[in-house]
Amino acid sequence: MLKHPRRWVRRVLGRSKTDAQPAVLRLEFSTPEQFAAFVSDPRARRKYRALELRVSPWYAIRPDWTGRLGPLKGVRSLRTDFDQAGRVASAGLVLAEPIAGYELVRAAFGLFYPVRPTTGWGGRRVAVDAGAPVADCWQPGGGLRPLNPRKQKKQFTDFEVLVDGEGEFWLGEHPAPPVLIERTPGSQILIDPKVHRPLERRQPSPSTVSATARVRDGRLLIDSNGSLLVDADASAGLTATNLRQLGLVTDIDASGVGGGLVAGRLVAQLAAYGAVVHDAAPGLELSPELARLVESPFARMGLLDHMNRSLAQVRAVMTGHTRAFTEGELPSVSVILSCQRPNLLVRILEQLAAQDHPNVEVVVGCHGFPAPARESFPEPVLGVLGPVLEFGSDMLFGDVLAGLSAAASGDFITKVDDDDWYGPHHLTDLLAAWTYSEAHLVGKKLALVHFEEDDSLVIRRFFLEGYRWQVAGGAAIIAKHDLTAVGGWRSQRRAVDRGLWTRMEEAGALTYACSGPGYVHTRHAGPHTWAVNDQHFRESYAEETLTGIPPAALGVR
Repeated sequence: MLKHPRRWVRRVLGRSKTDAQPAVLRLEFSTPEQFAAFVSDPRARRKYRALELRVSPWYAIRPDWTGRLGPLKGVRSLRTDFDQAGRVASAGLVLAEPIAGYELVRAAFGLFYPVRPTTGWGGRRVAVDAGAPVADCWQPGGGLRPLNPRKQKKQFTDFEVLVDGEGEFWLGEHPAPPVLIERTPGSQILIDPKVHRPLERRQPSPSTVSATARVRDGRLLIDSNGSLLVDADASAGLTATNLRQLGLVTDIDASGVGGGLVAGRLVAQLAAYGAVVHDAAPGLELSPELARLVESPFARMGLLDHMNRSLAQVRAVMTGHTRAFTEGELPSVSVILSCQRPNLLVRILEQLAAQDHPNVEVVVGCHGFPAPARESFPEPVLGVLGPVLEFGSDMLFGDVLAGLSAAASGDFITKVDDDDWYGPHHLTDLLAAWTYSEAHLVGKKLALVHFEEDDSLVIRRFFLEGYRWQVAGGAAIIAKHDLTAVGGWRSQRRAVDRGLWTRMEEAGALTYACSGPGYVHTRHAGPHTWAVNDQHFRESYAEETLTGIPPAALGVR
């Protein structure tokens, strides 16, 4: 006689108790940070076959955008509902076999927020011990997982970084024991670039306002014209919801925030948002460049100068206080240059040689003229000069770009135009936006247009950084493996950039447009590959017109 007849019947029929009543994980989150915090929840380690998740408030990054479920095995059904008017989104998920709760939540994150696979530079798999500071190591869509680092050393092959409950960061090196990451002075990780970023930041206009920040009784209070905009726990830091309340704020007086580590973290998080932070207390543990900027006084200034100071501040916090820039080697960038004007070749190469990004390779295509001898280039140019190739004048522009990309060795590919102007921070700014946007392709807006005919610079007003379907063709960056994944450059004479943007959109990839200073698009009397009437740029979004190209236009202060 069978000892457990019911168990035997279930085994024969291939069923279990969970088939009759699947374990359901029911959650409601209001911020992206709560997804990360779930890894420390006791339910994160338990197994479930179904997930019911509601996000409120929820904001679509674009009117037509909905996300995608992350990698999961055995998905039997998926139900989603996105109410953009009501700011509510929900998802229901059923699996064939139960899995850990943190895996369900990690995969579901991509349904509500943009996620780029955490591969290559800036993407590490992270293991988190109970009680660890999750905000310091969160990488959406990555391998964030709970475990005890001191007891599960055999799992070091599953992750690259481990964070224990005391806030110590360890590198997983199998089979060796963990190695503590040593931080250099000024490289403290103070922000989460997926939360503290200039998304939807507004430029100065008649509708924007100034604000004052102060800390009282452990609370961060930010107000403007007598209206309280933010009331948050100072020690917990700013959330994405807090920053949304600052959408109309263009500058913040931080003199009331005080000093110490908490104050430094708050100032850095505000600076990352892009509103000009000023009059902060001296002595905060910030990188020298960021400290110089946020301690400086502020006075109303022109649109270009304001944009430049804001961008300098974002650059300083991203390069000085994020893991991607302060830990490990920075990625290599291959700049591809198709040149049809030999008289402009040295000028554009000198601009690229002056980039502050340390790992740059320029791949030159001489389109319709013989390649100059390498020894003819100035010494600084030789330091970044990669392959120099020749292409016949009858070769299609798209085929030239394809040949240059094939010869490139960098982790990233960016295309430049020989007649445009690029400031020394151009590549750094693109990489910074790539880290905080979660987009596959990042570029700049055509905010600054120079007309050679009358030496005028038109400053065009774009109110928001954000997700767009296209950016300036001469100022965009993409990981080389992503460029390959969508088929590279189209074999056509014109609109090659637009062709790439379109295929990125069709593939479900995101394109992000960041701030304009550091890149100036040139319009001259000769023919353009982009056949748009000059008057379009003089009128569309035009805010003011200057003479010449001032240093601020190139991101120089």
